[in-house]
Amino acid sequence: MKSRKLLFVVMSLGLIVRLLYLWLGTKIYPARPDIFTDSDTWLWFNSFKNLYELGVYSSDLSLEYGIVSRTPGYSFFIGIFYVLFGGDKSLIFPAIGYAQLFLDVLAVWFVFKIVSQLFQSKKTALIAAFIYAFYPFVMVHNPVAYSESLSIFLLLLSFYAYCYAPQRLKWFTVGSILGIATLVRPQISLFIPLFGLILLYENRKSFSSIVKLGTLLTLGVLLTYGMWPLRNYINHKKIVLTQDLRGFSNWGEDVINFMTLMHSVKENWQPQFGQILRNEKVETPELLKRNLENETLFQETIKKAQHCSFGFSQWQTMGYWKKPLTEQGCTQEVANGFALLRQKVIEQYPFEYYVRIPLLNLRKALFKINLHDASKSNAFISLLFLYRSFLIFIGLAGSFLWLKSTETQYKPIVLLILVYFIGWYVLLCAGTGVQMRNIEMRYFLPADVILLFPAVYLIKQLLWGKNDWQQEGI
Repeated sequence: MKSRKLLFVVMSLGLIVRLLYLWLGTKIYPARPDIFTDSDTWLWFNSFKNLYELGVYSSDLSLEYGIVSRTPGYSFFIGIFYVLFGGDKSLIFPAIGYAQLFLDVLAVWFVFKIVSQLFQSKKTALIAAFIYAFYPFVMVHNPVAYSESLSIFLLLLSFYAYCYAPQRLKWFTVGSILGIATLVRPQISLFIPLFGLILLYENRKSFSSIVKLGTLLTLGVLLTYGMWPLRNYINHKKIVLTQDLRGFSNWGEDVINFMTLMHSVKENWQPQFGQILRNEKVETPELLKRNLENETLFQETIKKAQHCSFGFSQWQTMGYWKKPLTEQGCTQEVANGFALLRQKVIEQYPFEYYVRIPLLNLRKALFKINLHDASKSNAFISLLFLYRSFLIFIGLAGSFLWLKSTETQYKPIVLLILVYFIGWYVLLCAGTGVQMRNIEMRYFLPADVILLFPAVYLIKQLLWGKNDWQQEGI
């Protein structure tokens, strides 16, 4: 059977399994009341709605930072359906779910074409397409109006453009797609300098080509992503490159400082965060128990957080124990208390902060086997997570094997993949920024997906060895 027919079969199977998941699987996981929306959906939705109806891009017009709470890429994607269906939510979100599903099926074709070009092997490309067609970790995000699914589609589109775009437009196209993808999901921005390094390597013998093509890449990024920070500065006098959590009423300085404190002493902020919201006795993390002064300050600040801190009171959907506050109360005291504790932890326990906690985060990121809510986990879900870990490690092994091979044309691509994977995992597990150390599997999706390419390289070597680089007439 010709490769084109086999690819059609693979894509058809990918479509069927995605539809079955949407119609049946979503009742098991994640078992939301509405499979097409979740809490963050409304931040993107409201941002476009306010722009369309009131002329102001903001998730919450009452908050100063609502204008920069979300990068606009995914909001404008929602906006297509908002305009198409006249603002009818009962039609908008199911349409988005199905659109993302079909885009993910198209991504199977992108994977086939990318691998065909990288390895000059249609058999290998069919294996890659088959793996992605049944790859569950993007599939579960297709139905819900979140940015993960679209960002992966755009990331694969950028690799496709690198492989197939006409030479004169190649780098402008790659830059434009990556710029749009960054506006959809900010972590994609790390691919921009990495592709820039590939440009430098490929044209290292021609300074004029570097200048010309580098200008095209930069122009593509500036005309897409660049409009966002420019708007923030010119229109609102704010230097915001991606987004600011203070644009959400439930992400005030009090909650942010609590989160960063928890990520300084343990792998996550549960069960403490839930205990605060439910007005229960809050467990003191082990690291804070080592110092009586720290433990005392922690418990004193917790009491205030439970009773008079504005940001915590806004988490009604997560079960805050009384009516939300309308005034700031002791919010600043709470924020200052948690910030002071975090600083003390960094000064008193540098090894735990800089080494031990990041390693625990990395272990969780690489070897996660259960859902956050362990009561919803089962043997099948654990097997899926083990499958994810397996693909990661054969992808890493394939990367090093690829780098050692005699084939040189696309070695820069595997370096890009490896650098992004390692860099993003280290940054997310060990970073000190506000949104770092928050270990959710969806944040690792871009790194995990592109690691499928070297994983397939290893599979190819095991199946056919080193001599199968010609296109096969299958």
